[in-house]
Amino acid sequence: MSSLTKCKTCGSEMASDAKNCPKCGAPNKKGGCLRLIMYAGGGFIALCVVGAIFSGGGGDSGSKSSPAAAVQPATAPAPKQDSLATIDAETLYKAYEANEVAADEQFKGKTIKVSGVINDIAKDIMDNPYVILGDDIGVQCTFPDREDYRKRLAQLKKGESITVTGTVEGKMLHVQLKVR
Repeated sequence: MSSLTKCKTCGSEMASDAKNCPKCGAPNKKGGCLRLIMYAGGGFIALCVVGAIFSGGGGDSGSKSSPAAAVQPATAPAPKQDSLATIDAETLYKAYEANEVAADEQFKGKTIKVSGVINDIAKDIMDNPYVILGDDIGVQCTFPDREDYRKRLAQLKKGESITVTGTVEGKMLHVQLKVR
């Protein structure tokens, strides 16, 4: 029989071997050396893959995308911006977790496409709308407070897969992606 533990999100008790909290649905994250080693190894592999992508002629195209191109369902055909690299939100976050300095060198200031599952849709303290892609702490994609973005973001739902085009601004709790 498993012991009880507290949910890190809502504080309710749950079985220590439960995958998700029965009250709020948050994942039951377990610590340990194996998990740390897996994240470090995954981060290293992600950095190698992303390095290969960017060294293959990708990088900043210098073009500004329209609101329709900035937020797209993952099933929609990609716009003709093949020069932009596409990376999974969790892979990007793991690269920053593995080595923030190296990830900044690789991504900061570059315009990329980030795909992932919506974990949260909200507004920041400056009233700018944002979505968080990936698990609890992932990639925060912040949008200008404009009607065209608000209308599109109002149609999105948690759990939906999308691709966002923006500029990486580094990491502050979440990896920050700014849509222009």
